[in-house]
Formats: sequence, structure tokens, C-alpha cells
Amino acid sequence: MSNASSANDLLERGCAIFTSTLPRAIQTAAFVPRSRRPLASSALNPLDRGTAYGLTEEQFRSRMADDYQCWRNDVRHTRFPGGESYQDLQVRLEPLLIELEQQTDPVLVVAHLSTLQVLAAYFTGSSLDEALDTSIPHHTVLELKPATRSMMWEQELIPLTDGNLPLDLPDELSLRASM
Repeated sequence: MSNASSANDLLERGCAIFTSTLPRAIQTAAFVPRSRRPLASSALNPLDRGTAYGLTEEQFRSRMADDYQCWRNDVRHTRFPGGESYQDLQVRLEPLLIELEQQTDPVLVVAHLSTLQVLAAYFTGSSLDEALDTSIPHHTVLELKPATRSMMWEQELIPLTDGNLPLDLPDELSLRASM
């Protein structure tokens, strides 16, 4: 069975779908049939980088050197100027984590890198520092599933190429791994 068939089977059998409230996340989940509309939650919005929003790490370092140095010294607790810290993001996600854990069906979360890194840290038992080093390429599914021999979760990255996109994905949202 192809990954595309698996994705459609999953939607037909039933799964809970959560997205952030940002239009790009909601648009990404547009392939979901109208009868199974995702639940949009602001808890899944990306880390608020405040005045550093849109800056690369190099730009942040060169334009806001003092703030950058504070952040590098304590990535978890230092808030971006006018924004939030990764600790703030973890706290914001806690109520949603409880809701995710209570689901009896599979769960699909459409969110952003910072949010997915924090979720992955929680479910895999890794530290936030380890999770922040986790690269999740665009157009990739991060699958987390219970490990067979422990209480931890295993993770796998599944690239979304034309060969394994959900079958009813609209043409205008066609994703290519090469993009």
C-alpha cells in the first residue's frame, strides 16, 4: 500500500486533526475532507520571535548582539525581544498535550518547526536542546509512534513527494521535496 493510500485510509478510518491558526497551516491541511475539518489551536502557533521575527540567526546575531548572546547562553528561558521563550512555548502547549494524549484515534498535527520540535521533545523524552537540533525539512511528516519495548516514542521523517501525497490533495497545493 502506498503512503498516499495510507493517508487517505487514515482519514477515512478517522483521526483527530489539529492545526495552528496561521493560514499557511490551515492551507496545508486543506486536503482534509470537509466532514473532518481540523481543529485550529493557537497553542500550535510557532514561537513568537518578537522583533527578531523573520531574521536568520546570523542577522539576529549581527543586528541584536546583546539579545543574541543572552539567548545563546540560555535558549530555553531567554525570551526573544518582544516575544517568547521556548519555555513559554512549552507552557503554551501543555493543555494541548493533554488533549493529544487523550485521543484514542491517530492524531495529525499540522504546525511549525518550533512547535513540532517541542512536541517531539515531549513525546520522545529528549531534552529541549536535543529537540532544537532536530531538523524537520519542509514538506515532511514527522511520525511519532509508541515504541514497542518502552514507554517512549519513536520518530520517523517521511518526505512528502508527489508519489506519497494524499490522493485528494488539490493541485495548487502540490508539494515537491525539491522545493
